[in-house]
Amino acid sequence: MRRGLATATTPSLLALLLTLLLGGCSAAADGAPDSPEAQRAASGQLVSDVGNERPEVGYDGLMVRRRVAVAFHLERGTDPVAVGRQARRAGRLLGWPLLDVPPGVLDAVLLEHLVPEVVLLFPENATTIDADRVLRSHRIPGVDHTHTVPVLIHDLRFAVRTGHPRDARRALDREGVLTDLLGHYDTVAGAGSLEVLYTGPLLGDTLVEDAADALGRAAGAPATIHPRSDRGAGVDMSREPRPDPVPDAPTGPVSGHEGPGH
Repeated sequence: MRRGLATATTPSLLALLLTLLLGGCSAAADGAPDSPEAQRAASGQLVSDVGNERPEVGYDGLMVRRRVAVAFHLERGTDPVAVGRQARRAGRLLGWPLLDVPPGVLDAVLLEHLVPEVVLLFPENATTIDADRVLRSHRIPGVDHTHTVPVLIHDLRFAVRTGHPRDARRALDREGVLTDLLGHYDTVAGAGSLEVLYTGPLLGDTLVEDAADALGRAAGAPATIHPRSDRGAGVDMSREPRPDPVPDAPTGPVSGHEGPGH
């Protein structure tokens, strides 16, 4: 009796197996699982750097720094380029060189409130008091108010040994991958080496390693990842609390120090 039942169900089992096999082949053709991105996603290694969650950051220590940033909430119709230019000038007059950075350095709650077009980063030794002093030293038309907040940033140096650093730099520019991965970065072509310097929002490990791979491809040699500076204090990301999620509706003031328009 059992043998008869098995014999009767064998064609169905074969059909099911064939369907699964063909479906798997179709998925492979459509999803390209052999690509590095698909392999990382399948293994759980692919971490998005977009959205409200902080990326998984393994490149920390001296590669991650605490800084002070100022986000500008502009009045309607204000030119953000002019605001950034005037704010940087005010910083220079008081001895504080300011760096334009993407809004991604801010936490998700502040981004939800502000949607800033201008965010400036102060040097590592600056405090929120220093930032407020700069902002109050020069009135900038069109600024409704500002937020002065502590942030975490990546401060990275990618390095590769090459006998043709300028050719490698041109290859990087042609490929454009580093621009896609990092946004703004600086390059330093030395005697037998090329360095890529990045200061900006925290990057997930995948993006850091992809940037090193891009530099290595351009130079034809493996690239290494270092802190941009060996001085100062770094951050152990395993000890950092997770940022607050964005609430469904505003329930109170956002974190950070809010100042008037300047």
